Amino acid sequence: MSTAEPDKQVKQEGQAADSLPREKIISGDAVTVMKGLPDRSIDQIFFSPPYFRLRDYGVGKNKGELGQERTVDEWVTNLRAVCDEAKRLLTPTGSLWINLGDTYSRTVGQGAIRKSLLLGPERLALDLVKDGWIMRNSIVWAKANHMPESVADRLTSSWERVYFLTLEPDYFFDLDAIRLPHVSEVRRPAEQRRNHTRPPGRTDQTRPSGRSDRRFDPNISAGSGGIADLKRSGLPGHPLGKNPTDVWTLSPSNRASDHSAAMPLELAKRAIAAACPEQRCAKCRRPFKRDSVLAKRIAKRLGYTSVGTLAPRPNVPLLPTCDCRADSEPGVVLDPFMGSGTTAIAAEQLGRNWLGIELSGEYTRYAEGRIARTREENSQRKETR
Repeated sequence: MSTAEPDKQVKQEGQAADSLPREKIISGDAVTVMKGLPDRSIDQIFFSPPYFRLRDYGVGKNKGELGQERTVDEWVTNLRAVCDEAKRLLTPTGSLWINLGDTYSRTVGQGAIRKSLLLGPERLALDLVKDGWIMRNSIVWAKANHMPESVADRLTSSWERVYFLTLEPDYFFDLDAIRLPHVSEVRRPAEQRRNHTRPPGRTDQTRPSGRSDRRFDPNISAGSGGIADLKRSGLPGHPLGKNPTDVWTLSPSNRASDHSAAMPLELAKRAIAAACPEQRCAKCRRPFKRDSVLAKRIAKRLGYTSVGTLAPRPNVPLLPTCDCRADSEPGVVLDPFMGSGTTAIAAEQLGRNWLGIELSGEYTRYAEGRIARTREENSQRKETR
């Protein structure tokens, strides 16, 4: 293969990406619509499909409604088809995020003895790993203020899964974007605090709000990452916040909605912030990144850490990870089961591009209306500031 051929392929893929619809919900079956989208054009695919035999959305199995299959294995097969299309659509640094809930068997024919959990999410996870996906996390969404269940012979279900999968061992992931505030801070001994001087021009009045005034010991190198060093400096941990665990405690959506299973906005925002780049190269679509070491160094120099409230990251510019010298554009997240439009709203609030697919015309119209109303509300808030 000549050296010109890869460049030609990148150019063709770049032109194909330009044809990718954005900020639009396409009506139709997820797999069918995905087949018409250009290769390697999506940075993140995030969705919560209809769960097996949990709700009937009124479209009909013969028209492609997921969740109405005869057995849980058929449900898994149909979801695998969606994930197969995701393989083609994702950029090499892209990732797949799936929010899933389990259901109980009503008859032996559904895939398990009656009253047994069907383990549908686990069945899908095992098959996706066999299909070549790398399972990076199996996240527990613990539902705060969950809905009660009228059952007396088992425990109430109060959590769901969020699978985070990639195709390559190297992929885009912005940990700093989703770091959490430290619960408490470690103070240095009184002698160290008395001998500490403020940086020139800094006073209590100029200290950024929501940030701790504990400063990093200048005798400790910026590249040092040991917990002991941080504690000796008076910091409880990483100055931008702690690394989130794989248990996310979030309240279910309490919004009045015509959609019977709307996911919480914060769930979508956290996943998108972590895995969909703020900017990418418009030619080769490689993500732009911040220098995380520089961000940490600046945070230490400014003398703050995230305690109590999530402090903003230092203003470190986004840098390309390619040599194209092309324009940049926001990353793109695709939701093949758009439902009430939560993924789109989360993407817009984070400054990402999005594309949705929805089989139900009723839900498509509802989501479009909700997205438009949210845009208007956000616009009004900006005008009143």
